[in-house]
Amino acid sequence: MSYGIEILFFALGALSVLGIQLLMALNLKYGFEWKTMALGCVSVFLGVFTLAWSASSLIEGENQAAGLGLILFGLPALMSGLMARKFLQKPGDLKKACAQRPDSENPI
Repeated sequence: MSYGIEILFFALGALSVLGIQLLMALNLKYGFEWKTMALGCVSVFLGVFTLAWSASSLIEGENQAAGLGLILFGLPALMSGLMARKFLQKPGDLKKACAQRPDSENPI
């Protein structure tokens, strides 16, 4: 009896819960706008779906389907995560960070 797929689904559930808890912790710390939270949720769920697609494709022996899943679902997950990170940063945060480092030149 093979327990590979059961372990995969357990790990995907744990990753989903951890991703949502991370979003909630960041929301408490920074106070997200609705678009940041939406992009974060999309990124978490697409990331979990990417792992599920690729792992199940590899288990079934479909290597091309696993690669296609990484491209079609992994890149949008990465892009939405990066966009959420960009919306999380406030415009003045970079100036404050550069001002706190006296040894570096201020690029702004």
